[in-house]
Amino acid sequence: MNLHAKASIGGASLLIAGALVLVPVLPASAASSTLTVCASPAATYTTIQSAVDAATDGDTIDVCAGVFDESVTITKNITLRGAQHGIDARSGRTNPAAETVISAANTPLRYSGAGVTSATVDGFTLQTTSDHASVIGAVEANADGYTWTNNIVDAHNGYGFNFRSTGAAPTTINHNRFTKAGGDEGAVAVTSVPDGETVGDVHIVDNAFVANGVGINIIGPGLTDGLTITGNTATDGGNFLVSAATGGPTLVSNNTITNAGASAIFLSGNNDGMTIRGNTITGGAATGVRLSSDVVGTTKNVVIDGNTIVDRGYGIRITSASATGLSITGNKISGSSSNGIRIEAAGSITGSGNTITGTASGFAPCLDDTASKVCPALQTFAAPPASGGGSSDGGTTDAGDPAAPASTQGAAAVAGSAPGALAETGFEGAPVAVLGALVAILGAALVLTGRRRARA
Repeated sequence: MNLHAKASIGGASLLIAGALVLVPVLPASAASSTLTVCASPAATYTTIQSAVDAATDGDTIDVCAGVFDESVTITKNITLRGAQHGIDARSGRTNPAAETVISAANTPLRYSGAGVTSATVDGFTLQTTSDHASVIGAVEANADGYTWTNNIVDAHNGYGFNFRSTGAAPTTINHNRFTKAGGDEGAVAVTSVPDGETVGDVHIVDNAFVANGVGINIIGPGLTDGLTITGNTATDGGNFLVSAATGGPTLVSNNTITNAGASAIFLSGNNDGMTIRGNTITGGAATGVRLSSDVVGTTKNVVIDGNTIVDRGYGIRITSASATGLSITGNKISGSSSNGIRIEAAGSITGSGNTITGTASGFAPCLDDTASKVCPALQTFAAPPASGGGSSDGGTTDAGDPAAPASTQGAAAVAGSAPGALAETGFEGAPVAVLGALVAILGAALVLTGRRRARA
């Protein structure tokens, strides 16, 4: 018996134990490459677009420090790395000469075409010089998922990152610093268009939002599913979150929001299955957490749990007559200039263990205008109404509450798509004449009550 083995290295056959075994010859896979862009005339690539055009799927493009005045269109799966890649942008990064800056009048980075399934941008300063433009525009591509990290983003009264994705792979947005996004747009805009589309598996984690009209804007008419917003900081802006299009599990947790000039977390309708937990909201104007269906759709199955809300107009405000399945539990609310919890309209609310202290004189800690009268169940203790204020079980409205100017709101929209969510500015409604009714309380003292709609 012939027991020897014969092999043809790199060939198409093997002789093993006297038998001929055919082996297909596989072509060598193309290795990914790293291309380098520098402003130096001696460099192979002096513009980012020229390197993108030369790259193939899987390639990495390293860009030297410097200013690149160009609008780059990306139609491939590539990684862009600036001089600060791997370095957290939330603080520090104060030397402009060490940055790779991409600046354009309209959309410094645009993703387009079906060829984009994933993409990474790491370590840049990105800025637009036109109002209402996008810094990164990725609505046209609809990739499986993106990774955008360690970038300084100057949105110049427009969008920061404006995108949609299929959710076949996660989108991760972390360690970025966003500034100057517009009140109709958002530093991060998750855009689900057209109607019936779902954007999925988006993680907005550990970013810094500074002086943005809207920090995060969830825009319909489609829905976003599997959204996580956690560990972010927001200072001196308008709304931190405006949401009008969530259709599945959404977690908004452990964010720190300071001096928001509008309702810090504003659900403007069409939200299902959101948990708002463990956030700290301090200072500013309007409401800490507000649920409304004044704009679009019905909000349901929302949990507001374990948040700390200090020195706001209202702590928590519900103005959605159709909202159902709401739970308000274990929140600590203090220093409100209006009511700690205000329920003006709601379908169904449960909850307990909310601690409300230090509301302004003349305002009940909890006020319920509906027939449900859930305030006693929501509060940890049965706090008596302040002198001249409304009953804490919602029997009357507050006396002496000043009228507030009407709200101005703007529609968040994407070019060529339906309008999206509206960003609440923090003041809403118009003054209503004081009712001239006298209400007997325990057959004794009479109080003059008023009805109004105040700041959101």
